[in-house]
Amino acid sequence: MSSLWGKITLCDGCGFHFNSNHSHEVHDIEPAIKGFLCAVCTSCFTEFVLPTASPWGPAAGEQIEFCTISAARRRKIKGRNTTSRTLTAAGLHAEFSPEWRSMNRIPALRCPCCLHEGTLTVEFGDGDLCPRCKAHPLTSERSLG
Repeated sequence: MSSLWGKITLCDGCGFHFNSNHSHEVHDIEPAIKGFLCAVCTSCFTEFVLPTASPWGPAAGEQIEFCTISAARRRKIKGRNTTSRTLTAAGLHAEFSPEWRSMNRIPALRCPCCLHEGTLTVEFGDGDLCPRCKAHPLTSERSLG
């Protein structure tokens, strides 16, 4: 799977924003990762980072660990100011399936934060009702990750 999939989804009503791209230019996350995709729980709105073994996206059957990510923090490394974010394991693992994209949701998994099942989402459809405000349709645009 290449990184040429994903989209940026927005709600014009409440400002909900979700990026489903696979990111492969990762410089500021500790511990170092090659790439990641994101998931969000549509019940509690916790956003998760899913590190991947390849910078070009997860392979079918790859074991994926769900992590949360800290806010960026400033620090000085070798005399240079830099920012970094830290991953923390959320206690949930799953085997990646390409069907996650076609179904948009990751079936049969419970969110490790709110414990609702079937609410972990990797992508939204254009026109889907916003999961946060439940009043406006989502708009999205394809983008290259």
